[in-house]
Amino acid sequence: MDLEHSLPTMDILPLREIGLADTGIRLPRLHELAKHHPKIDWKLSKFAHREHGEQRDIKYDPSGIVKKQSEGELDPRLIVRQEQSGLKQESYFGHCGDLNEKKSKLISYLYDMLGDNAKYFGAVFFLKMETDQGFLPHKDGGGTTRLYIPVYPFGENYSRLEFYYNNQIYYVYNYIKPPPVYLFSSRLIHAVYNYGYPKRMNLQINCKLSYSEALALFDEN
Repeated sequence: MDLEHSLPTMDILPLREIGLADTGIRLPRLHELAKHHPKIDWKLSKFAHREHGEQRDIKYDPSGIVKKQSEGELDPRLIVRQEQSGLKQESYFGHCGDLNEKKSKLISYLYDMLGDNAKYFGAVFFLKMETDQGFLPHKDGGGTTRLYIPVYPFGENYSRLEFYYNNQIYYVYNYIKPPPVYLFSSRLIHAVYNYGYPKRMNLQINCKLSYSEALALFDEN
């Protein structure tokens, strides 16, 4: 079978049923509320956190990595960081609270944005990358469905979020005002290369549903 070749695309519509969708929601007050949000306790989170000996208090292990390691079934080369890479596979994680607790103006704003669907969402957090940080193509080990909202910088200085599916590359930038809200499955292979770019930040909200269940919520609206 011959492979199909094409340029990368910013048309993410083919991924809507697979793992990435524009919900159509826009957040005109996001930057104002994020700027005045109470001080965040940023924590450095390494991509291969198990190898670095980090404990994230994750209560489940959907990929079975911990179990496979303890039973000697996992080749450590499959989860190792690339020692010689100029890109540090890490980011800063800033937890803002739970959506249904509404303890800040930002959380309340996001809660109102989701309306009746808010009960299906939980932890709200910022991900921040410095100029030499990022993630190589990967699937996340926990939290299968999230909302993803680009925050800053706006325009060409925001290093794109890349998705890979069926021999096609999809790019998500930060060129839309007000900021859009995307729904994505963390099991769709994705990456961020912030090497040489300025500080980059996005906002994410965990979802308690599968991707298809969450997508149905927005399709109904």
